[in-house]
Amino acid sequence: MKVDSRSSAPLLNLSCYVSEVDRALAKFIPSRLAESSESSPKRISGPDGRNLQLRFRTRLSLPLFTGGRVEGEQGASIHVVLIDANTGRHVTFGPEASLKLEVVVLEGDFNKEDWSREEFESHVVKERDGKRPLLTGDLCVVLKEGVGALGEIVFTDNSSWIRSRKFRLALRVASGGCDDGVRVREAKTEAFTVKDHRGELYKKHYPPGLNDEVWRLEKIGKDGAFHKKLTAEGIVNVEDFLRKLVKNSAKLRAFLFRQNLVRAQRLEAPLIWDRKLENYAQNWANQRKGDCALRHSFQDGQFSLGENVFHGYGKNWSPADAVVAWASEKRFYNYGSNTCDPGKVCGHYTQMVWKNTRRVGCARVKCDSGAIFMTCNYDPPGNYIGQKPY
Repeated sequence: MKVDSRSSAPLLNLSCYVSEVDRALAKFIPSRLAESSESSPKRISGPDGRNLQLRFRTRLSLPLFTGGRVEGEQGASIHVVLIDANTGRHVTFGPEASLKLEVVVLEGDFNKEDWSREEFESHVVKERDGKRPLLTGDLCVVLKEGVGALGEIVFTDNSSWIRSRKFRLALRVASGGCDDGVRVREAKTEAFTVKDHRGELYKKHYPPGLNDEVWRLEKIGKDGAFHKKLTAEGIVNVEDFLRKLVKNSAKLRAFLFRQNLVRAQRLEAPLIWDRKLENYAQNWANQRKGDCALRHSFQDGQFSLGENVFHGYGKNWSPADAVVAWASEKRFYNYGSNTCDPGKVCGHYTQMVWKNTRRVGCARVKCDSGAIFMTCNYDPPGNYIGQKPY
């Protein structure tokens, strides 16, 4: 489990600071790109015809709390990249690929897809009167070959006091960064809420640890009805919860425990073993005993249950091997576009973590050829077109 190591709040980084005097003067100095009210900001090109834009490449880990480090999903660094929007290509050379950037906060309701520099600046959020700077830490990012990574930054105030009650992180070129007058459009994240650090006491853990209290799992509210019922049954932590689910047989331990660990990584509720689904899976596995063909029990487009299948040769493949194979498809799944990488399969993984699936039943047979066939069925099924798994 990643530990959020905290010390005293980092000092405000002044290397990217732009004085209020500079900002005031900028309002009266015409832009060298002639961004007048009569021209559209939607297509701002430099002298060489490029349309340079900064874009975030990492989703934030939410929710955010005051005093806590801002980081990407699963603790990843937050990256930004410079692109030429005319071609969609990453800009890796030239003076713009080594720009110095400044991290700022925007109002959450700044929803425009195209904007001018003035519009962007008008939505920058400053700290409340009498408060510390809204963001502290390393507020400067330097691009290297068109890519940069945010350092340690921390919110000192929550977002409840502004109109939208949400913030956005943004990056803009630091003062004096583009001496040739080329307009580089700023980057902004999706809107998010920043909560007071006291709310972190109720934060769900990702990934959950075996010793975490059971309410740290998604969809189990602290002191809620489900939590109280689990406590009455002696289920206090995540390990208790998983052991309760898998105590009945080796089959449950082999199939169910492993799949619920995968779901726990996405903070999805654990699956429950279903005897009817087990019988269905066993019936299909028995039919495959003769040929061990990697086939589904349904015709294409006629699935009434979710179904994952596996076969292997050359060794005594276990249920854990099947789950690991299905879970390994995670690297081929793109959450943003909700698609698999070209030429790759990821549907076994998305079915395992599908948010609405509640029950599972599985079976394993040794085929006449000596190979192993395994299948699991899920209800309700997942992998609906146009819907995301979590």
